Amino acid sequence: MTPRSKAAARPKRQAQAKAEVPASAVEKTRIRRRPLFAEIIADKRSGIPIYHCCVQREGSTAILFWGQYASFEEARADAELYLQRIANKLVPRDGPWP
Repeated sequence: MTPRSKAAARPKRQAQAKAEVPASAVEKTRIRRRPLFAEIIADKRSGIPIYHCCVQREGSTAILFWGQYASFEEARADAELYLQRIANKLVPRDGPWP
């Protein structure tokens, strides 16, 4: 049997359908403190929710802070803390952001 005929003899694999994730399995909450925002993403696909917190500057893809938490309250509290800390460093000397 030649290599070509071996390949032809193998059964073709059927493409596996991707499992659809229900919209309720991943929830997002956004907290804005211009020019920053924090997004809390609740991932409930594994059965035990994991809350991701991501802080970014508006218009930028750079991540200023990223963390994972066991509860929404912990994620929200850290998001508020980091938004305040980073915003204090970004405030222009002539006054707060508009």
